[in-house]
Amino acid sequence: MRLIGKLLALPFVLVMGILYLVCKFLVVISGAVLGILSGIVFLAALVLFTFPGSPMIYYGDEAGVCGWTDPDNRRTFPWGKEDLELTEFHRYLTGIRNRTPAFRRGAFKSLLAENGMIAYGRFDADEQGVVVVNSEDYAQRVRIPVWAAEVTADAMVRVMLTDAKRYNVGSLKYPVVDGVMEVELPGNGAMIFIARSSGQDDEKIA
Repeated sequence: MRLIGKLLALPFVLVMGILYLVCKFLVVISGAVLGILSGIVFLAALVLFTFPGSPMIYYGDEAGVCGWTDPDNRRTFPWGKEDLELTEFHRYLTGIRNRTPAFRRGAFKSLLAENGMIAYGRFDADEQGVVVVNSEDYAQRVRIPVWAAEVTADAMVRVMLTDAKRYNVGSLKYPVVDGVMEVELPGNGAMIFIARSSGQDDEKIA
């Protein structure tokens, strides 16, 4: 817990960079020794595709390719033996990013950083996106001040949910009361939410 406290005291962008590197390290270890920990891969990719900047997938990550130190740092592509669930997960993430300009060009706002969880918003004049990540291995309930990401709608639509083993892309509305949205995150899980500005059609989000 002391380590988490020290990390949260660092600049948010630096914390996210450390989180991503740690996730990648765990993916390598788990893939080489124990089998890929799906939840860790999901978290790393979800942050990558919703954080400011252009996402870059290292060759084979989307197919479950693993490795260790040179010369085993990158193995050959597993043609015919790809991790199809992981590949499809990356397709869904790509689709969400492509359909949501706020995740590509929107402003960024840190909304929460506590108890092993982070939340941040990406937003522009037309839509708002909110991402919540739980790095602990147990479920946690959290209240997110989405008003700080310029959310004015009375609900946000969850377009992706991940946990330690799987993901779900079914759309589900979460109420926003007085600018705050309450959610329960599974262990090693994350959620992506989207809302439109007043007058926009929520049906086009899914």
